[in-house]
Amino acid sequence: MQKRFRAVPADLACLGLILCWVVAFSYPYFFYSLTNNTREIQTYNLDTMVMLKAMKGGLASPWFHIRMPDYGHFYFNVAMVIAKAYGWFFPLSERAIVFILRTVSLIGGCALIAMVFVFARRFLGPLAAVFAAAMTGFSPVLVEYSNQVKPDTWQAFFLVLSFYGLAHAFEPPAGDARRWHAGFAWVIAASAAAGAAFGSKYQGVFLAPYLIFAAFCVPVAGISDRYLVRAWRVAVATALPLGIALLLLARLHHERIIAFMLLTDRVRPGSFLLPAIKGLRIGALVLGPLLLAMAGAHLLGFDFGKLRGALARRVMILLSVGLAFVVTFFLTSPWVFSHLEFFRELYLRSGTVGEGEHFGLRWLAMVFGLSGFRTDFLFYSTSILALLGSIFLLADFARGRRDGARLGLLFMLAFVLIFLGLLVTTVNWVISNYAIPVVAPLVLLAAFGLTRLPTALTPWLSPARAKIAVAVLAALAIAAQIWDGASLLLQYPTLVVALSDENRLLGDWFSRCVPVGTRILAVPYSYVPPPFDNYVMAEGYWYLDWVKPQIVTTEARRIAQAAQEERRLASLPNYTRSDLARFYDVVLRSPQWVAGPKIGSFQIHMQRGFMLNPACQAPAHR
Repeated sequence: MQKRFRAVPADLACLGLILCWVVAFSYPYFFYSLTNNTREIQTYNLDTMVMLKAMKGGLASPWFHIRMPDYGHFYFNVAMVIAKAYGWFFPLSERAIVFILRTVSLIGGCALIAMVFVFARRFLGPLAAVFAAAMTGFSPVLVEYSNQVKPDTWQAFFLVLSFYGLAHAFEPPAGDARRWHAGFAWVIAASAAAGAAFGSKYQGVFLAPYLIFAAFCVPVAGISDRYLVRAWRVAVATALPLGIALLLLARLHHERIIAFMLLTDRVRPGSFLLPAIKGLRIGALVLGPLLLAMAGAHLLGFDFGKLRGALARRVMILLSVGLAFVVTFFLTSPWVFSHLEFFRELYLRSGTVGEGEHFGLRWLAMVFGLSGFRTDFLFYSTSILALLGSIFLLADFARGRRDGARLGLLFMLAFVLIFLGLLVTTVNWVISNYAIPVVAPLVLLAAFGLTRLPTALTPWLSPARAKIAVAVLAALAIAAQIWDGASLLLQYPTLVVALSDENRLLGDWFSRCVPVGTRILAVPYSYVPPPFDNYVMAEGYWYLDWVKPQIVTTEARRIAQAAQEERRLASLPNYTRSDLARFYDVVLRSPQWVAGPKIGSFQIHMQRGFMLNPACQAPAHR
């Protein structure tokens, strides 16, 4: 214990150096980027603009009621609490809100690096801890997202925290990996961390199989009679309201909602969530009456505390683990259930997650930097060590070795395979950073491979020389990741310090020529000056019909991309013209619209008969 205590300053020094690099790299994003207002931000980052609007709406609503069901709300809740406290002392401008949002992301990224260090230090040793933290701290994707207004860093942190709890659960004295025994308290902690991950972004649901497995590994003898009696009291007390809530959920017109989504083309036929939602209704119809029967039996005098057999204890273990997940998710995302926004968003996301170009196996090429892709996630040496660590891990399990956090690492390996399988088979080309959750697990697998190398080298090298060889290899791998990661990060073009020339000219034209109350439908990444409130930044026939704009802006590059995608869709069976193609048909070809000036790559379109300001009333042309 004393030796471990003396190692703490060295651990903190190593970790602090890595975190100082991340903070130093982040400095320009906080103090030089274009974040004075929403209109400037949307010219280079639409996600930041959307998050800023959601934050402003939440701060203006009672109890921080944020309407942002695309993600869980943990990230926003933390940022809004900080913003509210900041507003007591200083003016809360849009720039200040973006600064706070980025700060929360940066804290999440630093927390993830620290959690990777703690995991490796606890289970793999000091050399592996420094190696893992350095590899994570110089992953270009991770460092970049530590400066973006997104919850991905916090999701990754809670995922690793949950794996840490699972690994700890199977370690003595709480558990015993050799007998597949897990400590109950650590399984509960792992489930709560997974719920927080689900409350940050929805990949936390992939931990459910491991949590269920761990719950079945908890010995029933580990549940005391005292805990069991208290758990039954809680179950009985909540049975009536939960039973009523489930019956109300079952009575919702799911078929009508599904029919509407299919009719409006928001969910494709065959979406996996359509039968899942129907299954949810069936489950509610089954569980609701059971809970009501439990409440009724309690009122009639039945003492559930007498149920203390093995089956009752196993059921209570499973319910406790599941409840830890659900309660943490609810506490971190309390508003996702308002007006069933969460369920509606699941419908929408299930229908769009597979749209667009099917990226397939190119996801693997992207994650591992193959076939011309850059090593934005991890450098080749790190990926090779992760593969080596995976092989060592599976070989150890084949020999019956499950100690030393091997079971936790096996969970990580399974998570990586499941997640990459989902990307390859289902997810379309969305954004190159979509696979952020696999970075930390791959790094920890690489660290494990590093710790197993001395044993593997003993047939050729003495133990002392094997350790020296591995230390040299670790130093070279760290140097390679630092060199590659820093080189790529310094090339990233996402830091914007001024409006582009064409956006500045576009803004000048709006200010001079367009009446302030004009309805505008603006192409993404274009500039609309702050005085114009009646605008929407989007493209599509649905938006055209909803906004009924008087001015529309388009961009030649996006028109060409839409035409290429339409040709691809036209080759598929049951082809119908897309919403975006219908939008361009009307704006570019309908006599109701006339072409105005062309500013850089932006083209102005005006409703026929629309009057510009007197100084700009040059005749529009088609």
